[in-house]
Parts: sequence; structure tokens; C-alpha cells
Amino acid sequence: MSWYSSYKNVSEKDFRAIKLKLDSFERIISPIMQMNGFYLNRISYDENLNLDYIHDAETFYGNIGMIYLTEKSANKQWRFGLYILKSHDSSNCRYYKTVELPEIYSLKQLEKLYIKLFEECISIYNKIEKSDLTESITLK
Repeated sequence: MSWYSSYKNVSEKDFRAIKLKLDSFERIISPIMQMNGFYLNRISYDENLNLDYIHDAETFYGNIGMIYLTEKSANKQWRFGLYILKSHDSSNCRYYKTVELPEIYSLKQLEKLYIKLFEECISIYNKIEKSDLTESITLK
């Protein structure tokens, strides 16, 4: 099996090491996220250094996730950010709000904090009201 990566600063060996760590996070986080209505987005999961959870309710849609920050990572100092997206569709428009946690985390920091950080993201997601969804795109 050939190896492919879109990450310019990550070797195959490093990719596999990071992925193993993310897989260990996923095994713990997924049940917590599922209890809150979020499910792991498995599309291209094997190819990416991220954890992206989808929420698909009757009224709101959204994502909570952790993503590898290529531009912030160098010399095996891998950095990750966390994000929240909440949206609502109405009259051919999708109204949404995105929030990024202000801190950037190393993999070592995430090992200690990832549960707390995902719980914080869930809390932020739940506090976002329909009136907060001020950005919009037109749906086709």
C-alpha cells in the first residue's frame, strides 16, 4: 500500500505516530461526543490529522473538532487548534457562526487537556443561540 499525505512537514513515520495518538483520543472522546449528539466524521478520517465531530439535529447543524495546523507546525513541534461551527438553514440560506479556541496546543499538551477542551467546545456550542448565527451563505 502506498502512502500519501497532503502535509508537507510530516514524514510517514511522524504521520503514523500522530495518528496513533489521535486514535487514542478518539476512543475516549467519541462516547462523550455521542452522548451530546455528535458523531465522528469518518470522511477522509484516515488521511487527515484531525478529529471532526458532526451534529445533525432537526434545527441546528454543526461541527466540533481538532485540526492539525500545518502553518504553525515545524521541526516536529506539531500544533493543533480546536473549532466550533453551528448553523441553521432558512429560506435557501445557511446562517452560521464559527468559533476557534484562542490557544494553539502541542500534542503533548493535548494529551493532558483534550477531554476538558472538547467539553468546553460542547459548552460553547450549546450556548450559541439562533440569533448568534449572523454569517450566511446562499444554498443552491
